[in-house]
Amino acid sequence: MKTFKKVINSKRGFSLIEVVVSMLIVSLIAMAFLSLFGSAYSTIFMMGRKTKAVNEAQTLIEAYYVNPNIINTDYPTWKLVTGDMNNTLVDYNVNPSNLGFNKFYKIESVTQNGKTMSKVTVLVFYNNNTKSIKLSALAP
Repeated sequence: MKTFKKVINSKRGFSLIEVVVSMLIVSLIAMAFLSLFGSAYSTIFMMGRKTKAVNEAQTLIEAYYVNPNIINTDYPTWKLVTGDMNNTLVDYNVNPSNLGFNKFYKIESVTQNGKTMSKVTVLVFYNNNTKSIKLSALAP
């Protein structure tokens, strides 16, 4: 075996096979990193859509908390759900290719500790209606 000092001081250089093998190793490592960047980018984009969906839901709940009558006038794109929210996409015939948010809300009267309150449940579909966020809050 050659010692490291002899290899460094050698005037021969590398053989073609050594160069090709080292390039193959470097390219495999580079491809692994590039695939990570691609999946990270799509995850970041989807999390941005989720953040916007949560913001939409939170805005409606806060608006209802301030003024319960504001939903009908200031939020016309929101749809009122009267039945079960689990089948909302099917019941309301939502277009699955809609790139925007499909927004639904439901208001129920609940009694807690002797007080009657409104339970506001908000459901927002995002990411071409493949994902959803559901928030609930109690309002006096």
